[in-house]
Amino acid sequence: MWQRSEVERLTGLSRHAIQDLCNQNTSRDGLGFWVPAVSKPGYARYDEGDLLAFYLVRQLTRAGFTLAEVEPVVFGMLEDDESFERALETKERRLVAQRDAVEAKLAALELLEDAVPSAPENRLYTIMGEALSSCAEAAIDVAAEKTSLESQDAELLRQRFIAAVFEMLDVIKGDLPCFWRRPSAPHRDHDEKCGLEHVVHALNDLQQAGVRPAARSSRDFVVATAQRLAGIASPRRSGFGGDHLQPRAKAAVYSLEAFCAAPETGVPIELVFGNGSYGFLAQATRACAAEID
Repeated sequence: MWQRSEVERLTGLSRHAIQDLCNQNTSRDGLGFWVPAVSKPGYARYDEGDLLAFYLVRQLTRAGFTLAEVEPVVFGMLEDDESFERALETKERRLVAQRDAVEAKLAALELLEDAVPSAPENRLYTIMGEALSSCAEAAIDVAAEKTSLESQDAELLRQRFIAAVFEMLDVIKGDLPCFWRRPSAPHRDHDEKCGLEHVVHALNDLQQAGVRPAARSSRDFVVATAQRLAGIASPRRSGFGGDHLQPRAKAAVYSLEAFCAAPETGVPIELVFGNGSYGFLAQATRACAAEID
């Protein structure tokens, strides 16, 4: 026979866990899972069968099962059916989801840590730049996979997309003007070296004209923007067909769709392109990518 303190040491279960498992008062804290070999008020002794049961409980709790989940899993293990396997698969799916959530939080924390060396007044912009760059990188990866883009074309698109991201950041920081706040003049010359200006004016013209995001002219706008982003000269303004787009241009469309679908890009897009631009771009890029598909 073993005392409870010895069972704790041998199995790794806590005193409270053993008490809850053996407590038959299920209306309170008891789980009613196990009755020790000797069980009297204030006195309990455990035999080999108890040790084996608590050893199994320990393995289950190590795998993420709660004490309340232990009993049905144990009974399932003893049945000649698929209930035990199903319980394990269900737990695995939940743990994988939790792991993914933790990894996402760690990635977000790492992004925030990158802002520590920046001057206090620049930390928000550093965080935004890191977030936008991360979204752009992920968007390029999605597009490259969908189009089997050559590595050199993918790298060129990546470089141009990151450059556009930091142009957006310059506008938000005030280093470049918010062109959408100016009177509409798409062809007016400016000294500022900002490739976003023509995109801003074209988008504003569509919105002011009441054009729907899924309309042909909106999809033409997305293609023109994608071709410029891809570094293709003389971007097409109308009458596009998905079959006639260069692979890099198609990848740019897919990357714009993924970029505009990311929640982290909503505020920056709205600040650069104007009120209502994020929703419009998200719908327009989605419609354009769907037609290419």
